[in-house]
Amino acid sequence: MNSDTYKAAIFRGAGSVDVVALPFPKCGDDEVIVRNLMTGVCGSDIAAYRRGGDLNMIWKDHEFGHEAVSEVVQIGKDVKGLELGDHIFPHLGYALRDRNRMSTVGGFSQYIKILQCEVGYSLFKIDNSIPTRTAVLVEPFVIGTRGGKESESRPRQVGDCVWRGYHRHVGRDHARLVGLFQGHDCRHL
Repeated sequence: MNSDTYKAAIFRGAGSVDVVALPFPKCGDDEVIVRNLMTGVCGSDIAAYRRGGDLNMIWKDHEFGHEAVSEVVQIGKDVKGLELGDHIFPHLGYALRDRNRMSTVGGFSQYIKILQCEVGYSLFKIDNSIPTRTAVLVEPFVIGTRGGKESESRPRQVGDCVWRGYHRHVGRDHARLVGLFQGHDCRHL
């Protein structure tokens, strides 16, 4: 990489985000550097901006954003299963090896350093032929599908679940596919 710095979005608290220059990360032997191609805005990002981030694990003075599709730009010598240019999904807190950083992975910044990189654990490969605008829906789709699956045992109580944004629509569509509504009107979901 030519640049000594990259642009990073830093959550400063309710109503406050700064874009700052940070030193470009060095890639260790078991690490990967990825360039973010596109990041979705989660309901937790909006809630943090409106009311503060602690309830959504979006910590003050951290990079944030977690619904990212990224491209591999540097690979440590000990990392297996990746090539430069591969598209990946940084796996939330696993990408940084800190489950307390589930929502502060750095998707709204230009780059993320994936620590102790393991394909299938800290990141997931995405077929490069999938359009970025489609691939960025991976995380919302998983959350929505999980919401639909978790409610399978109580089909008449699906309306009690609250899905936000993409999650609501994906969960509703999954519920329809698996027959949760059994003929009930579900347009309100």
